[in-house]
Amino acid sequence: MRVFVQRSSLALFAVLVGSMQAQSTPALRHGPAFGTFSNLHYIDQTGDVVGTEITIIPQHKTAYAIFQCSEGAPSDPVFVPVSLNGRQIQFTVHSRDKSCDGVFTGTITARGLKLVAQSENKGPKESEGGELLSRRASYWSH
Repeated sequence: MRVFVQRSSLALFAVLVGSMQAQSTPALRHGPAFGTFSNLHYIDQTGDVVGTEITIIPQHKTAYAIFQCSEGAPSDPVFVPVSLNGRQIQFTVHSRDKSCDGVFTGTITARGLKLVAQSENKGPKESEGGELLSRRASYWSH
């Protein structure tokens, strides 16, 4: 009986310590960096879908993005980890079709996500001082 009490006390102690440690670990919360940002749109004349869509989701200690771009036909969505620093984000995309690969940095503003893409080999794309992705429902939810 004494061994049972000792083991039970030890197990209870381990559960309490684990619980306290889990509570002291900061978890990401909902905030301005999370949600869907998109400028995907359909062009009637050509039948093309063009633009970029990103959904940023929080996890316990980090965030992830579901990233999709389209330059006529939509690329496969890519799931990538995101570095967050306040309203600044950064992530790297490596996709199967290589259509939108690169390092992406962005700033969350009241208007949405200002996203700058740079090719891993070439630096910032010449035509882009960044594109604004509005905070809105996904293009695919229409």
